Amino acid sequence: MTVSLKELKNEALEPISYYMKMFDDTFSMVRHFHPYFELMYCQSGQFFFEVCETDERGKKRFINHKISAGEFIIVDAMVPHRIYNTKAMIYNVEFKVRNKAEYNPFGVFDVFSLNYSNFMRQGAWAQIAEEKNGYCILTDMESVEMSFRVFLDELFHGTNNFEQSFAAQSKLVTLFAEIGKCKTIGKPNGCLWYIRRTQEYIAHHFASNIKIDDIAEFIDISKAYLQRIFHEYTGTTILKTINSVRVERAKQLLMSTSLSVKQICGQSGFRNSQHFIYEFKNTVGVTPSDFRKRFRYKMYDHQATHHESGPFLEE
Repeated sequence: MTVSLKELKNEALEPISYYMKMFDDTFSMVRHFHPYFELMYCQSGQFFFEVCETDERGKKRFINHKISAGEFIIVDAMVPHRIYNTKAMIYNVEFKVRNKAEYNPFGVFDVFSLNYSNFMRQGAWAQIAEEKNGYCILTDMESVEMSFRVFLDELFHGTNNFEQSFAAQSKLVTLFAEIGKCKTIGKPNGCLWYIRRTQEYIAHHFASNIKIDDIAEFIDISKAYLQRIFHEYTGTTILKTINSVRVERAKQLLMSTSLSVKQICGQSGFRNSQHFIYEFKNTVGVTPSDFRKRFRYKMYDHQATHHESGPFLEE
């Protein structure tokens, strides 16, 4: 069954392929399309997303977008696309539209009665479903990364009984809600906008020598005012937030690469190894080397054997 987001009736969405893994620049993907709705999140690093668009004269052409950490893509069914120059940690899931009479694991939809067609006709998702070229690129200004990771964790732990199936559906709804909130964000009055912009700046520049003055200039307010409202709203300082983001990046590199601790120190944005080890142990509870020994090979990748995907051949 091939159904676009705006054509959804009262069907279910079955996650048929999903992963959370690190790609290096040797990875290559051909232009392709499939009858699945896809979510793709750049957790760290960057990659290029090439997608087919139709211009005003009806002529198809491929457009390239650079996707950086904290950005994500929603791709509708049958939209030709590919990713390339990929050096990033990516979260991905593809959903197959299924009739609930055919797909109702452990009777979950007898209890969980969400109608996804109504969901796609409300608020921000109505705008996403109506996108002219079948895709949407957004910046995570809410909790999409965390919600995506929690949803994938649930899938990899298995949906082998009613409780697990219900938990997975609940987490999927939360993920969709967080995505929708990112679509609706404008520039509100008040402090929250400045907090979000600060977090966005840190997510994109953690590997460089970030200065609070740079962030304040970026969002166009005074340094002192920014530091005060950030602490009031988040309960922590900007510097601690920067170090926290860098530690998370280091954790991903320790798990998914063979880079040395010294190399990871530099790529995570720390200026010296002593500071890196101190902040890492203070946050995680163990040194970077001990963390790698425990968690290095923890990586998720589920690729459906019945996956229907075809190459896009230009006419």
